[in-house]
Amino acid sequence: MRSFTPLMLLLAACDCGGAAEPDAPAAEPADLLAYFPSAPGDRWRYEAAGEKSTRAISFADDEDAEPRRVVLTGGDLMGPRYHEVSDEGVFLVTPAGEVIGTLLDAPLEEGHEWTYAFGDVACEARYVSLGRSVEVAGVTFAACVEVERTCTHPAGTPFPVDTEEIHTETYCPGVGRVREHTRIEPPPPGSDSAERTDELIFYRVLGSPAPDVPESFDCDHFLLVDTDVHAACGRALPRLSEENLDEGCRMTFGTATAPLTVTGQRFDEDATQAEADVVENGTAALVGTDEVSSYAYLQDRHAIAVAAPLELCPADQLNRLGPLLQSLVRR
Repeated sequence: MRSFTPLMLLLAACDCGGAAEPDAPAAEPADLLAYFPSAPGDRWRYEAAGEKSTRAISFADDEDAEPRRVVLTGGDLMGPRYHEVSDEGVFLVTPAGEVIGTLLDAPLEEGHEWTYAFGDVACEARYVSLGRSVEVAGVTFAACVEVERTCTHPAGTPFPVDTEEIHTETYCPGVGRVREHTRIEPPPPGSDSAERTDELIFYRVLGSPAPDVPESFDCDHFLLVDTDVHAACGRALPRLSEENLDEGCRMTFGTATAPLTVTGQRFDEDATQAEADVVENGTAALVGTDEVSSYAYLQDRHAIAVAAPLELCPADQLNRLGPLLQSLVRR
């Protein structure tokens, strides 16, 4: 999946879990910016070819800012992705604010077309359908919009011959981009596959209908991102691993020898303090040093623990993660 070009990574999107229903009655499209929800803390879990990653809004200006700056981060991105959003559209920009691409463009009308250039790469896009119905994580969204986007790379940038990336993207109001199918024509030499489908499998978005409670709890439903840990500890701690447990998830950040470790565990009934203590002790034991701080938190059926070496994240800063971790499992 990550062998594609930088432009593909720049424009990567996510796919919904269910098929569209073309025979359903068309719904009126929503306001354009409803298709790009961007409240701080909004987050999405994506899957493509068996690989999964979580993205989140790490920063957003106040809603009345003009233009409004929004920053998206994620483990599958090469760095922060900057946007400017307004009634005119949703634009990819450099950190300095230079527009380098247009994700969505006004007016939101079937057949509306727009073009832009990313260096030597020329892109054209259009709305090919409005009013589709799509199911995502057990929630059905109406008035979804499909965009077809074609970006043409001249020979040598980086493909040996003129090459087209053809993206078919689906956006739904209140949850954002939920589907993208990408194909490369002609296929790159030596490529295992010239096609990819990205899917949105879970999300937590302010104001959006909550996805169904999963039958089994794992890392797909515990949407902690690197920037959450950075905000609490005051330093960037890269994600080292995530591991699905029996009704739980464990993530590590920082250094392999003494990592910051987070564990979430779900129980059949409301979790008890004794169960939380067990999760906390097990998590602290994994840190691998005696100079460790740890905390346990209860949230309904969930016990959550976090532990870290003191030099990696001081105790008072580590405890800042508590309310966030509880919110990630709260319904």
